[in-house]
Amino acid sequence: MAMPQYEDGISPATASILVREFGTCSECESDLDPDVKDALYEDRDVIWDNGIHHRCSAHTCENCGAELEVFVEEKAFGVIGESQLPDNAEEMDDIYFVPVEGVPNYLVINTHQIMISKSRRKATV
Repeated sequence: MAMPQYEDGISPATASILVREFGTCSECESDLDPDVKDALYEDRDVIWDNGIHHRCSAHTCENCGAELEVFVEEKAFGVIGESQLPDNAEEMDDIYFVPVEGVPNYLVINTHQIMISKSRRKATV
């Protein structure tokens, strides 16, 4: 089976890293480590959810056991040029601008686009 191309969105591997670095359990505030293999790439976004419309697994918090729906929108991660850097970039709390070494670009991480909530559905066995 051919590997999917993620040119037009965020890959599950990148989304998993963002959740590990910036996400916490909505129930107990513990750090999360979602499994890339459990993710679903859909409409340029990445989802961990056991809902009826998705064919993937919800993430289970290792600390409290809560089943969590995790949604990482493609806008959570991107690259901008130095001229696009906002004047107030250093004052932003939930958007991070990381300089890229050797080029005048910045990685942009927008944590507003990472949504984590308790699953609304029961797991099916």
